[in-house]
Amino acid sequence: MQSKLKLSAGSNRQTFSAENDLAQSESALAADEAAYKKARVEVRRTTGSILKDYGTSIADAESGAPSDGYSSLEPKSGAMEAGHLE
Repeated sequence: MQSKLKLSAGSNRQTFSAENDLAQSESALAADEAAYKKARVEVRRTTGSILKDYGTSIADAESGAPSDGYSSLEPKSGAMEAGHLE
């Protein structure tokens, strides 16, 4: 009977440890995905492609109203196929 209790306690400890490891990994993944997305935006800003990818110009950005009526937060279709970053 005592050996069963030791086995159960070990299993619970292992389960808790595995769940803790999983939570830490998921947290690290979320942080890495956010850093990756920020880096993608920074590369596009640095290379000057961000306005083009979103189909706007400096004048549109300054006025706050796109001249073609496109107002999505996603790049225009075709921007990725044209060799720009995703």
